[in-house]
Amino acid sequence: MNEMIERVAKAIRDSFNSNDIDCYPIARAAIAAMREPYKPVIDFMVICEAGAYTAEEAWQAMIDAALKE
Repeated sequence: MNEMIERVAKAIRDSFNSNDIDCYPIARAAIAAMREPYKPVIDFMVICEAGAYTAEEAWQAMIDAALKE
């Protein structure tokens, strides 16, 4: 299992406070759902192309944009 799937599965498992749930299929589905960016993420990607952010900063900011309510 790759590290990202492991991390997402652990976060899901922790949020349910249970080790009884097989979270790997849920983690894979959650990651796959993020394959297509939506408008706030695309808008931020345009800003990133200007070179104002490192790759790590851009990744974190795009995830933050996706998590905003």
